[in-house]
This record gives sequence, C-alpha cells and structure tokens, in this order.
Amino acid sequence: MILCCDLHIHSEYSFDCFCSIRDIISAAVKSRIDVVAVTDHNVMCLTPQHEALFADANISYIRGCELSTKEGAHIIGLFVDSSILSGSVHPKDIVERICRAGGLVVIPHPFKPVTGFVSVYSDRKDIFDYVLSKTALIELYNGSCDPQNNLPQIRQLARRYSLGLIGASDAHRPWHIGRSITEYEVNSCNLENLRSILVDRPSKPVLNLSQRHLTWFGKVVKLRKKIRLYRVSIEFVPLWLKTSIKKAFYTLQRVLRG
Repeated sequence: MILCCDLHIHSEYSFDCFCSIRDIISAAVKSRIDVVAVTDHNVMCLTPQHEALFADANISYIRGCELSTKEGAHIIGLFVDSSILSGSVHPKDIVERICRAGGLVVIPHPFKPVTGFVSVYSDRKDIFDYVLSKTALIELYNGSCDPQNNLPQIRQLARRYSLGLIGASDAHRPWHIGRSITEYEVNSCNLENLRSILVDRPSKPVLNLSQRHLTWFGKVVKLRKKIRLYRVSIEFVPLWLKTSIKKAFYTLQRVLRG
C-alpha cells in the first residue's frame, strides 16, 4: 500500500494559522492523506481529545513542533513532547532537545528567506554541519512557498548529509493541506512503526500544485526581488520587529474575523 503523509501542518494554535483541528481532519480525509504531523510555531497545544478525533477519522497523527532559532530559522521536531519547548533557542540546543526526546529533526523550506535554515546559517559552518548531521529529513517541496526554487541544491544537501527528501504542505489554511505530500510504500502502518518508516523507507516527495499555482509562485518570487522595500526588510529590519509586525497582522485578521 502507499502511505500518504503531510508532515508539516499548522493549526489555529499557531499565531498565523486559521485551521481548526476539525478543518485539518476534513481536508486530510478529502485529500486521502493517511498521516499528518501538526507542527505549530513554538507551541504544542493538542490534547488527547484532539488525538482521538484523528483516530476516529482513521488518520495517524504525529506530535510535532516548528521551533524558531534565535536568528529566526525554523527547525521541526517530529515524535516529540513538550520538553523541547523549554531552553535555549540556539539551533544546536534545539536539535539536542529534539534528539533527547526521541524525535526526528526536519529542516523545512531550507532556502526560504528569513526562516530557512540554509538561508540563515549557510555561512556558519559549525552550526550548519552540526544541525544537518543530526537531521533526518529535509523538505524538497514546500506547498506554501515557491516549490520550484533550489531543488538541485536541496538534493545535493540530502546526498551529502544522508537526509530523506520529503514534500509537505506547510498548511496555514485548510485548502493548503495536501499541496505537497510524501509517499511511502509499506505493507502496513501503525504508530509503532511509523517513525522507522519515515527514516528507513525510500520516500517519494509529491507536488500537487497545478501549473497555474506554480506560475503564480514564480511571479511572486520575481516581484519580491524587484521590490526594494522587501529587499531592505529582509536584509536590515531586525528579526524582532519583523516578527512583531507579522504577529500584529495576523492578530488583526483574527479580530476582524470575530
């Protein structure tokens, strides 16, 4: 059988997301996804009651979290508990906590400006090599940023550091779920062997975006490169200010939604 996984999904507990748990389940069922990982930003708020909802829908659920380093890069931990939330936000410390919790380290959207690990740390060889040496999976496709960029470089990193390649939606809205997934060929699946499947089985990253969506992503990327204000904000605006503006923007959206 083919096991379809979306290993990077956000819920309403992320400040910039508007997906309820029921929205995630409904979208996953519609997209025929077997496994989901909820990876909210720096929080883990799902309860046993939420987990029961996934079980009722016959969807395997992975506890995860997308943690931010002190420089703003994102690192995901899968199969983790809330112990990873406390401590230093240095990338080495984040990775060590994920590993101590028995989790898998995942690098999402590696080349994304501001939050991509490679974009932030490519010139910090000690951090770069250490984190990637502890990493299990890296996103080849991310359904929420331009999935056509840097594919050869990501494949090269995967070969160099023996990383599994995955596709994930990075969904922040219900209709984003399933934009990119990872397929594994398995005989059976249960929570007991799910971790070993992700680590040991060959993966097939799948991109489910139409050509229209891909063209749109490409145009947005080109437009951003031309806009001087965007380039200045990326290079010179402090991370704390960019984060504060982003949180204020999404807080306003929540207020307007009622």
